[in-house]
Amino acid sequence: MTCGNCALTISKILEKKGATHIAANASSGDVSFNIDENANIAKVFDAIDDLGYHVVREGEKDKTNKKTDGNFLLVTCVILTSILLMHMFTDAEWLGMPWVQFALGTPVFAIGWYKFGKGAVLSVMHSMPNMNVLIMLGSTAAYIYSIIGLLFFSHHAHQYLFFETAASIITLVMLGNWLEHRTTKATTVAIDALAKLQPLNARIVMADSLGKETVMEIESKFVRAGDIILVNHGDSIPVDGTVVSGTAQVDEKMITGESLPVNKNAGDNVVGGTLLSEGNLRMKATNVGSASVLSNIINMVREAQATKPPLQKLADKISAVFVPVVLGIAILSFVINYSVTHHSFSESIMRAIAVLVISCPCAMGLATPAAIAVGLGRAARSGILIKGANSLEQFKKIKQIVFDKTGTLTTGKLQVESYDTGTMNDQQFKSLVVSMETRSSHPIARSVVNQWGNDKPMLFKNIVEVKGMGMEATDVEGKTWQLGSEKWLHSNSTLAKGFDLYLYQNGQYKGGLKIADAIRPDAKETLAKLQQMGYKTILLSGDKQSKCEDIAEQLGISDNIIE
Repeated sequence: MTCGNCALTISKILEKKGATHIAANASSGDVSFNIDENANIAKVFDAIDDLGYHVVREGEKDKTNKKTDGNFLLVTCVILTSILLMHMFTDAEWLGMPWVQFALGTPVFAIGWYKFGKGAVLSVMHSMPNMNVLIMLGSTAAYIYSIIGLLFFSHHAHQYLFFETAASIITLVMLGNWLEHRTTKATTVAIDALAKLQPLNARIVMADSLGKETVMEIESKFVRAGDIILVNHGDSIPVDGTVVSGTAQVDEKMITGESLPVNKNAGDNVVGGTLLSEGNLRMKATNVGSASVLSNIINMVREAQATKPPLQKLADKISAVFVPVVLGIAILSFVINYSVTHHSFSESIMRAIAVLVISCPCAMGLATPAAIAVGLGRAARSGILIKGANSLEQFKKIKQIVFDKTGTLTTGKLQVESYDTGTMNDQQFKSLVVSMETRSSHPIARSVVNQWGNDKPMLFKNIVEVKGMGMEATDVEGKTWQLGSEKWLHSNSTLAKGFDLYLYQNGQYKGGLKIADAIRPDAKETLAKLQQMGYKTILLSGDKQSKCEDIAEQLGISDNIIE
């Protein structure tokens, strides 16, 4: 499809075939609809093909090379039309010679019929005239008029030559379609990026009658509900499922936005497309294909792009009757100019052609959906998913804005915000912590090492990682050091709490670290501006209440909600 009028034409033919819930998206080229299960779907697709379009079913590859062909034809038209128009700006007499103009204009006119002619004829045959009709009527009238002047009025043919008009109409429309395609291509970037999150392959665990297991790698699209899948360290989870065995840390920021991985054990649910950052597990596939969480997100973006707000529905209604009305006005313009105001035939026909060309319905039928589609695409690239295009028109009614914390108001990158060294000096404390955290693959450990990694390391005889708790080490003097969570080390202590990591020596508190997600540099300014504009700002997060209250206080948010 090249514009909103194409989408409207396809929607009409589908309505005639009994389809409902039709969503035609000219920007992405997607069309979805519901139809009776007894309907002959092949005939429905044939009807769309008969209109001059090419149907490619989802999952199939379009083997045509239309993009390359289209670019070549566009370049050819631009070059020939540019030369054709040069006689207006130069004294070169040969450029104004009738047969030279014919030679330059005819290939462009032929390309125009190749690109728009079939669609124009078929749309008229199906009683659904579209923009192609106006394009071909205007260019054909100018071309035929020029041919008549060339053949029958050779002595003063220059008065009848409008080859450049015919060529300009076709070239400008093709150039406009190319620019529109370039502009609206942004609307599919978000969908493509989401689709790439789904891994291509999955490891299926197969067991024979004797219980012997074999691991087979297959394409993710062939995974079926109930299959047992092996997922190792560093792999993307291929489909939605439930953990059967194993323990792992899963990075779910693509779904939740939370920067810290989530610990997954037997019985926990996992989402396809998320990353297993540590450990390994076996999972049972539950939601596969179009039923998966990621597929539903992709479909939501597609539906949002195809949803028509009230303004676009009005434009569609006008576009539906626009072509026949314009044809009537063009004929009326010719009759009045030639019969009433007594202009010459050539002047009258050119005014009628001008009506056809300038009234191309793309300007109206395309402007609204293009603006909406591009807006939705740009928003999706910035991480904003808008459910339904009519939401854009509702923005003016917004009074309150709810902000997520991690990755929205914060950068999503962890760092040491504050720490207590106890009786140790600063360098000794940092060296001890870094030396222990270097052996851990946990995101908090990596962030501490990245921040303090330049400090001189401390030697230990032995260091082990206690899964889900922290690090335990023995130094050369035989002292036991522990660095970990509050629930492991500090839960029963009467000392002050509030840290994320605690350092203990032989069971005694020695210090603590508070880890925070850094606030975005522009967050405070943005919220202040919104509050100044009269919006109420709210913080929504699943993090600890103390952290949420701290962030809210720093950013001047009066209300915060905990999930």
